[in-house]
Amino acid sequence: MSARLVPELCVRDIEASLALYTGVFGFAVLYARDGFAKLSLEGAEVMLERLTETSWLLDAPDAPLGRGLNLEIAVSALAPILSRADAVGRVPFLAPEAVYYRTGEHYVGQRQAIFADLDGYLLRFAEPLGETATPPSGTRVVS
Repeated sequence: MSARLVPELCVRDIEASLALYTGVFGFAVLYARDGFAKLSLEGAEVMLERLTETSWLLDAPDAPLGRGLNLEIAVSALAPILSRADAVGRVPFLAPEAVYYRTGEHYVGQRQAIFADLDGYLLRFAEPLGETATPPSGTRVVS
């Protein structure tokens, strides 16, 4: 079965975006055709489409295209992404951090880092740290 939600992102340079998503972020190409690719990373899926005059947009495609969009992508390990990004000089928008989010009576922890792609879409890669009644001292907590 396919993922239940698959965002489709318009990108200015499909080849450069594919290189970033596959080479640095670790996505695999599920399939591609001229100006389009569907990608997957540990069950998360995203589609990239070359921006054209017929792209579905509500307004002019001014940079950054991803204004207000933050995609959280669950990964089993954040370290490989950080290592590949560092190797090519790609600096995170938000440096890696451990954070615990309150979800009712418990807290769900994750180690996360946010990267901006070439068009300004924010990708938050999140490695699970587990659920707890009390977050570890010294960690950031969002209540």
